[in-house]
Amino acid sequence: MRTVAVQGNLKSVLTRSDSSAIRSLPPADLRAGDFSNTGTVLYDPLTGNANGAGRTPFAFQNCPGLTSTTDPRFASCNYVPANRINAISRRLLNALVQPTQPGYTDNYFASGTYSSYVHKIDTKLTWTPNNRLNVSSRLSYLPNVENNSGIFPSLDGAQYNPLSIGRLFASNVRSASWSATTILSPTFVVDGVAGFTRQHTNVEPEGPKDTCWGAEFGIPNACQPPFSRDRATPVINISGWASLGNSPMRDYLDSQYNFVGNAGWTRGSHNVKFGADIQRMHLNHYETQVATLTFTGGATALNGGPSPNNFNALADFLLGLPQTRNAQAMSPLLSDNGAEPERPATLRTWAFGTYIRDQWQLNRKMTASAGLRWEYYPFPRRADRGLEIFDFTTNRLQICGAAGANAQLCEIKVQKDLFTPRLGLAYRPTETTVVRVGFSRNPQNDNVVGRVNGMTQAFPAIIVITETGPNSFAPAGSLDTGVPLVPQVDLHGGTVSLPRGAGVTTVDNNYIRGTITSYNVTLQKLLPHQVSVQIGYVANRQDKMSIPQNLNYGQIGGGAASQPFNRPGLPDGLRTTSAMTVLRPLGRVQYDSLQTSVNRRLSNGFQITAAYTYANTIDWWADNIPIPEYWDLNKGEQSGIYAAVPHKFDASAVYELPFGAGRKFLHDGGLLGKIVGGWQLNTFVTASSGKPFTVGASSASLNAPGSNQRADQVKDEAAIYGFKPGASYFDATAFKPVTEARFGTAKVNSLRGPGVANLDMSLFRTVTLSGTTHLQFRLEAFNVTNTPHFATPGNLNVSNLQLNPDGSVRNLNGFGVISSTQSIGREYDERYLRLGIRLSF
Repeated sequence: MRTVAVQGNLKSVLTRSDSSAIRSLPPADLRAGDFSNTGTVLYDPLTGNANGAGRTPFAFQNCPGLTSTTDPRFASCNYVPANRINAISRRLLNALVQPTQPGYTDNYFASGTYSSYVHKIDTKLTWTPNNRLNVSSRLSYLPNVENNSGIFPSLDGAQYNPLSIGRLFASNVRSASWSATTILSPTFVVDGVAGFTRQHTNVEPEGPKDTCWGAEFGIPNACQPPFSRDRATPVINISGWASLGNSPMRDYLDSQYNFVGNAGWTRGSHNVKFGADIQRMHLNHYETQVATLTFTGGATALNGGPSPNNFNALADFLLGLPQTRNAQAMSPLLSDNGAEPERPATLRTWAFGTYIRDQWQLNRKMTASAGLRWEYYPFPRRADRGLEIFDFTTNRLQICGAAGANAQLCEIKVQKDLFTPRLGLAYRPTETTVVRVGFSRNPQNDNVVGRVNGMTQAFPAIIVITETGPNSFAPAGSLDTGVPLVPQVDLHGGTVSLPRGAGVTTVDNNYIRGTITSYNVTLQKLLPHQVSVQIGYVANRQDKMSIPQNLNYGQIGGGAASQPFNRPGLPDGLRTTSAMTVLRPLGRVQYDSLQTSVNRRLSNGFQITAAYTYANTIDWWADNIPIPEYWDLNKGEQSGIYAAVPHKFDASAVYELPFGAGRKFLHDGGLLGKIVGGWQLNTFVTASSGKPFTVGASSASLNAPGSNQRADQVKDEAAIYGFKPGASYFDATAFKPVTEARFGTAKVNSLRGPGVANLDMSLFRTVTLSGTTHLQFRLEAFNVTNTPHFATPGNLNVSNLQLNPDGSVRNLNGFGVISSTQSIGREYDERYLRLGIRLSF
């Protein structure tokens, strides 16, 4: 029988909420240069040696005759003279709100607003001309507008504070798919799908589009049009204090095309399925980071003295002496064919796969499945040329695809032998019990070349110029000279030199993908009342994963002069302190878990699902120390977005109220049944362990560019005290700064932050308008109990900790203190409500 069916859904969601956080802002005395109450000796960077040794305290110059830091008069003389405070620093501080609480840390409660409007339109057309063919098409459109305001108010009554500009998000996603399934014979079925998705996302700062906010403070080179569209105030990073500025531009136009074909053939006890898939992806991006000035405290510290802390960092800022400064711009396209000039960072990728799988019913109790898949990933290219490859022999970047490039070097070899076996066995000893065993070996299929920190965003698509002081105690320029001016490079010649301060991301001539070997053993048991339970061991081993390796690392104590690409006399005159990164198969991860679940299928209007996972994940690159002889220090528990916490519990329940049509009560069509019918209550509970973190320290004495420093751990165990306002989450005295040229003894990710528990609920009401047309009202409540889910401590630099002579804590200076919450997968942590309407037909 020939049929045509049309379905549609219209959904709108409005979200509004407040955001809040605790920040550390310098109070009036520090802004005026008065550090008398800090217990930190400020040293004059104009004295002593270039490496920071032999410096004289400011106090000795401020009060002639003073010669000892233990003199009772010292504290009152410990200030930055007014005539040394940088004029740009003054202007920036004059625009910054004063703290609202006493003390030097966690003294300001910042708040902002967030709003979003999301609409989703889905339509589906299904055509069934006969009982052997089914054809369908689907169209979707999802526009979204978001506004995330700044957190610091304007002091002069203006609409915007240049130090805290909000961000405006506007995006839309268009997608379409076409599918068909045909039954060629009772034992042979063919199906295919073709799909297309196009996403456009634009993010920009609030306020006038012709305003360069950094110029309001007189920061040179704050905006660098036309190849940098950023107009926000440069990011001011002062170690231990709230970051200022930062509202970068983003403009993404990404398209993805998918083609899939499958065939299924049944013969006897065999069910054979085979097919192929093709994926094509177009990335078109504008993305640069706002210029950044970082103040770490080395300029007012003493080489050989106490580690620089947050007060030293603020003093550096008052003097206008950053340790590093950074600016970015983009290179224009060689050709506009297939791309748009306003989004010049492009990538074009293909992915091909084909497979065959046989599911074999050995007997009524046992089923085996064996399959083999082959995958092929051609090396990506840009829209107007090939990707760039760095020639370490000549120190020139090859613009592959352009005349003059080294064609042999540009011929990147990729693997053509990516065969992936998959095996499975299911054994049913009883009618209600199933044992399953599975194994697979897959290639690393994430596009490490194109993802964040990959080659898509690398030089010359994005030109990043970073200037770093010659050592940890010497600045890189000053606020008066602003941020680096980003030069433009000519790509037409096929090869380019790296501007001073630029770095690269490249690959070796043979690009190797890692392998992920997965295996599992599970036992499932069906219980009465539609309930099933499952327990299993699930594991994987990731080997030779492609990860970034920085070759331009400094040696311990060697400073910038020890970086191999920052030496005079290199080919092509190359000299840079930036990262020279090669994507290499060095990554290794080990994951083991015990997973259990209980499920009750929807029956009588009630459904429940619960799952618990106990997991352990070890990452050989949990930290990022690039010096080969210290690679072993990187091994630890995995952190970041891919980390698996030791304990995780999730549960959800759906309850359809038993009233109205098709329900147990009030189903006779009366008025009361219509009012109370159609309601559905949903709950979702999640609880998990906290995320791991590493206790760090100032890297001034380490003086090894490219490497992170960790603290010295002086106690066998660091006790966890939990969250208390203004108190350290853990035993702060279990760690101390490192003041020698070596790595600290603390292990990477050796401590774990607070766990979380959360309850979300929603209430749906579905009203039948006519026939198959339904209107659904949705009220969703996130974090119903408004329970704060505390993040890990934000200040983990033990160098900020100040102790009394007896070893007790004099001043935490924010070290180990929890001052924020985590949003656990949503916009904000605070309870908020979301209203939605969905029309389906």
